[in-house]
Amino acid sequence: MSDKQLSLASRLALASLDLRGWQADKRNKEQNYDYISADAVLNRAGDALGKQGVVVIPSIIDHGYDIFTTPNGKNRYDAWVSFDMTMVCDGGEVLTCKWFGRGSDYTVVDKAAYKAITSGHKYFLMKLLNIGVGN
Repeated sequence: MSDKQLSLASRLALASLDLRGWQADKRNKEQNYDYISADAVLNRAGDALGKQGVVVIPSIIDHGYDIFTTPNGKNRYDAWVSFDMTMVCDGGEVLTCKWFGRGSDYTVVDKAAYKAITSGHKYFLMKLLNIGVGN
């Protein structure tokens, strides 16, 4: 069977197999846990998907934020984004999944929004490709 004949599901399964054996590359000292960084997920998952002829196109379809005041009077910005995550393979098959991301920041809302985008993209790829090490 040629690569062009592989289904999108088969290509995703092969990419997932290529990503076994991850170790956490970051440490959250404040909350005492190890995790895989977004950079590591985006780089390695992108490489594994690319080898299989698959591209993931994240499209933000909605977003918003809330502002909370902490007990000490500091503002916290909580942002959320909704995505359409579209997967396309070089065989022409397309699959779109709904997804979301959340992020918080204590300085400005745009930082919270970008954290929501980054976490949404990271965790979509982690769940899609069965990446399970870290938080």
